[in-house]
Amino acid sequence: MTPPATGPMPFLAMAALLTAALLMAGGCVVGPDFVPPVPPDVSRYGERADPTHLVAPGVGGTQVLIAGANLPDAWWHLFRSRRLDALVREGLSANPTVEQAEAALRQAQTLTQSVRADMLPNLSVGATRAGGGGLGQAGPVSYGLYGASVTAGYTPDLFGGIRRAVEAQAALEVVASEQLRAATLALTGNIVTAAIQEATVSEQIALSEVILRQYRDQLALVKVRYDAGAEPIANVLSQESLIRSQEVTIIASRAARIQTRHRLAVLLGRLPSAYERPSFRLRELTLPRRLPISLPSSLLEQRPDIRAAEAQLHAASAGIGVATANRLPNITLSANLAASAATLASLAASSAWGGGLGLAQPLFDGGALAARQAAASEGYAIALATYRMTVLNAFQNTADVLTALEADAKILTGAMQAETLAQEALTASQVQYKAGSLAYSGLLLSQVRYASATLTRLAAQSQRLIDTVALQQALGRNRFQPDID
Repeated sequence: MTPPATGPMPFLAMAALLTAALLMAGGCVVGPDFVPPVPPDVSRYGERADPTHLVAPGVGGTQVLIAGANLPDAWWHLFRSRRLDALVREGLSANPTVEQAEAALRQAQTLTQSVRADMLPNLSVGATRAGGGGLGQAGPVSYGLYGASVTAGYTPDLFGGIRRAVEAQAALEVVASEQLRAATLALTGNIVTAAIQEATVSEQIALSEVILRQYRDQLALVKVRYDAGAEPIANVLSQESLIRSQEVTIIASRAARIQTRHRLAVLLGRLPSAYERPSFRLRELTLPRRLPISLPSSLLEQRPDIRAAEAQLHAASAGIGVATANRLPNITLSANLAASAATLASLAASSAWGGGLGLAQPLFDGGALAARQAAASEGYAIALATYRMTVLNAFQNTADVLTALEADAKILTGAMQAETLAQEALTASQVQYKAGSLAYSGLLLSQVRYASATLTRLAAQSQRLIDTVALQQALGRNRFQPDID
């Protein structure tokens, strides 16, 4: 009978076979495979059918909502204002919040590369130089010793723990990407909204100044009648009080415009003192007449907050696999090659090699690993509830904006009619007052009503523009984002 072979070759063969078996076993991945949640099966956003035509007369105009159509990424172009386009471009390039989100995405991408590297073997080299000496029979003696080593190690991903960790980190990278998109969407919306608000306040100031001049002209007429004995002093004082109130309104509006410009400066990444652009006027902004609107089934793919919540859910699902794999055996393969010699030339002739196989299985840890696995499962439950709430809020947000837009058209229609009637009533009152057939109180009431109707119409016109912006944000349209290196 031939005795069994001895030496290094049987060991190498056994190690190779074991390694192959481990690599084959590495196809196992514990933990749940992520399945995206099923989108809600609905055909409308609110309790009633979504509006299709938002009708307002004259300067208001009709807006048509086109279901299922796609909107360009740069949705702010719909307002047809080159100045507005320039503001948005500047904000996207200089706003610190966007820069922060960009850095967070780059960090997430780097962390994904770091976690993915755990799936590869590691290799390290080392070198030493030692020396010494002493006294011999012939006198002082010195010597030197050179050393070199190469060490390799590999931890097979037997149960998919590393792959689940890569999966989780890749999902977190998606979260960072969607948060960047959310930041750009919020920024563009805030810039456009602030521009509309600045234009609105500028119009309020202009209208208030016209009304103030009318009040002063009327005061002159009241004083003439007072001097003629046709009006009591109380009517003169009432008209002067009306003038002072209008002056206060103008002061407050001017302060509001300055504050809005400060906000615009910060949105552009500037100090408030560095914003020197001329004020916007409403005539520079065109109300978008055709508004593409997503189908409810597409909202989940468009809104960055929903996509980020889904990615968080994906990461939590993968985290269960990581926690499960940590409770299972862990195997490590290692090999090393080392050499030492008195001279560099003889280093290669005096080498030795070695290899090893390590097995680790948690036996008792006080229930820590089991608790972490349970915590990972609860983390998934938290992420799922967060996702569901995010979807519900998104549908409510969109439904509310559509309701507001539908109401805006009706409110603007009524406000324009009220302004026209108030203007006619004021004109008639002025004629009657000059003729002496109308008491001052009637004229005063007409003045106040016309001023109120004019500002109400302006506010309704502005709100329609603002809610049009809100619709783009609610639909999550903006997929534009700065380049990430």
